[in-house]
Amino acid sequence: MGITGTWEGYVPTATDLYLRGNNVAGWACVLHASLHTGGIYISPSSSILSEIKTSKSYNLISFKKLNITINISEAGQNWIQLAGYYNSNILLGIVDKQITLNTDTTLSIDVSSIANVIKDIDLRIRGYHKTDKGYVEYGLKGYIYRIWLS
Repeated sequence: MGITGTWEGYVPTATDLYLRGNNVAGWACVLHASLHTGGIYISPSSSILSEIKTSKSYNLISFKKLNITINISEAGQNWIQLAGYYNSNILLGIVDKQITLNTDTTLSIDVSSIANVIKDIDLRIRGYHKTDKGYVEYGLKGYIYRIWLS
């Protein structure tokens, strides 16, 4: 019939890299993550982060942000950090955000200064708590539902 999408109605757009099971960018789970039917499940322990990676190339010249929508169901504290890398470990950006459990949260990395093609996008997520002596990492569990460029 020529219909594309899922029975839930989640049809990716041209800027989506991942949308509720539609793995447009071919994300692979590297550490403490797994592909599920409707999302990418993350479950890092207290001392290790979750990591996903795609080897596809993207031209970021017309985009300002790389975004993810995440929903954390369990966490030792209420802060998470998203770090993005590209081209074999060049820092794309880092964002820290306070979260509310069981609520969709969007994290955005500024990519407006990248005026060329990048490849090997690598996203790393961890939970943490800031103390007077530095950062203390903690475990968390949840799902990434969407990754997209805007």
